[in-house]
Amino acid sequence: NVAIGEEDKDGNDVETVSDEQIANIQALMEEVNADRAKFFAWLKIEALADIPAKNYKHVIKMLEGKRGK
Repeated sequence: NVAIGEEDKDGNDVETVSDEQIANIQALMEEVNADRAKFFAWLKIEALADIPAKNYKHVIKMLEGKRGK
């Protein structure tokens, strides 16, 4: 299971997505007309830069799933 939007409870710093990954997410969000407020609420983030790197693939997969809708 991928922990989306959960706080890091083990005290370690969480590596976040890179600038390139942020650009990819932004482009995909625009392509599928994702609701930014709902997207941020779902991930429990305030900015795309807050997305943990370990969740990048899951976020992309979720957005790509909206292509057919």
